[in-house]
Amino acid sequence: MERVFGTLKQNYGFRRVRYLGLFRNASHAFLLVMAFNIKRMTVLEAPA
Repeated sequence: MERVFGTLKQNYGFRRVRYLGLFRNASHAFLLVMAFNIKRMTVLEAPA
């Protein structure tokens, strides 16, 4: 789990929150994690 947070902070720039309000920041975090999972899924499904 720590690797995920490290990747989000290093590669996606999720060090500080960008918006005011809990809903907007939660939505932004959700979209970042979704993008991370899609990128990871393409790597995991690649034929060996």
